[in-house]
Amino acid sequence: MDNAIKYTGEGGLIAASVRRTERQVEWEVRDTGIGIVPEELSNIFNRFYRADSSRNRDIGGNGLGLAIAKWSADAHRSEITVSSNTNGGSTFLVSFETCDQLDEWHHQPQLTSRVVAFESKQ
Repeated sequence: MDNAIKYTGEGGLIAASVRRTERQVEWEVRDTGIGIVPEELSNIFNRFYRADSSRNRDIGGNGLGLAIAKWSADAHRSEITVSSNTNGGSTFLVSFETCDQLDEWHHQPQLTSRVVAFESKQ
């Protein structure tokens, strides 16, 4: 979510959604920001990696955010994926497997889908 805010210019859109399928809970963050060039996608989850600095030199950060997100997803036996278009935004999806016991313990209605959208005003 932090990167979506950093890399989406004024007037751009950021949408976050959570949906539940039969076997997974999926958290998706989609933006209309600068996107990631295809050659960079295989490296973005590496520690200290920053994509093309000429495209983001005024934006802070040290290249740890996505590495930590990947580590956290792995630690929870989850998966994080990305799709992106240069100058067309990015979509990050984190998929968590569900645990039927949690539904029994909580006795609450199941969340099936929720979407929140933000407009960037940087």
